Amino acid sequence: MIRASRRPERAIESLAMVLASVGALALMAVVGLTVANAVLRSLFASPVMGSDEIAMLLSLFAVVAFLPVSFLDEHHLEIDMVMRHLGGRIYRLAGIATAFLVAVFLAAMTWQLTLYAANTQRVGDATWFLMLKTWPWWAAVAAILAFTFLAQVVVVLRRVRSPDLEAGER
Repeated sequence: MIRASRRPERAIESLAMVLASVGALALMAVVGLTVANAVLRSLFASPVMGSDEIAMLLSLFAVVAFLPVSFLDEHHLEIDMVMRHLGGRIYRLAGIATAFLVAVFLAAMTWQLTLYAANTQRVGDATWFLMLKTWPWWAAVAAILAFTFLAQVVVVLRRVRSPDLEAGER
């Protein structure tokens, strides 16, 4: 049985996997659209109109959709050659501090992208050829970054709860 304190963590992990799966589907759609566009250009000299705009928006979503699972699994660059030699306690505290700073950075990015999405809606920003509104895509990016922030809070809590974390044990 999952303890009550771990249920939100499990829910965040599950939703992160769903988002990554949807991101993978979006990426496959970009690949399919690109192949279809190339085939139509080669055989009939007739590309899929606006395919670059669709691919751009789907790629934006696809990349951001992988962030929560990537942050939860801590698949990012970490340079700890010096920290390993300072001892386990300092290494652990530095890990908590850096995880917290990443959460703060994600909160700031989320806020800025939320403002950007609102601005693109206000000015009516759209793609050039298909005239697709861009604000829903930017709003989705901001929402996913907000969720990534929650995922990073899970990482911070994991590091705080793990008192025996030594260098290289993650």
